[in-house]
Amino acid sequence: MGHDFGGTTVLRTHLISERKFEKIVLIDPVAVSPWGSPFFQHVIPDAGHLVIEEQPDRLIETIRPFLLNEDIT
Repeated sequence: MGHDFGGTTVLRTHLISERKFEKIVLIDPVAVSPWGSPFFQHVIPDAGHLVIEEQPDRLIETIRPFLLNEDIT
């Protein structure tokens, strides 16, 4: 089963690497360009570097516990 970029990975593994699967379930795979949401298109050039100052406050408050390894409520 693959969703989003995982769906692309499963599909490429089957088609390009010729990996045989009994069944493949694709849920909204990223199969055509451009890949990713505007957020991911923004951060991909700086892979590994999240430009926090340029992100909406709501997003920052949502991911802050994960970034700082805090308890999630």
